[in-house]
Amino acid sequence: MCNQKAYTLIEVSIALLILNTVVLLWLYLFNALNHFDAKIVERENRIGLIQLRRMIALGKDIKLNFDQLCMNFRDDEVCFYETNYRLIQTPGTQIYLLEVEDIEFEEKEDVFILTYYQEEIFYEYVIGYR
Repeated sequence: MCNQKAYTLIEVSIALLILNTVVLLWLYLFNALNHFDAKIVERENRIGLIQLRRMIALGKDIKLNFDQLCMNFRDDEVCFYETNYRLIQTPGTQIYLLEVEDIEFEEKEDVFILTYYQEEIFYEYVIGYR
């Protein structure tokens, strides 16, 4: 009788097949999670724009600076500006947009416009009316 302590070719092939399947599933899951994370930022920014539009619609005495928007909201002075790649509201630090840069506020004809770059893409949104 021969006492074999080695693996057969079939056992090695099955082990490699299982390992390859696990690695492929892990890579697919990793790519799906990265894509899902990017979509979260898009959704949060859309919600932030809706909230910003509502605040501007309810605000009074709106003053635009190149990179800042200030107004009277419920008898408080509220300002919006970009810091650390986010559009925030002060007082407080409520965040409206994430991962943005070069934010500009401007008024064209009776319309307030917000422009910014996100991942080297230029965005321009109407955020309110005078």
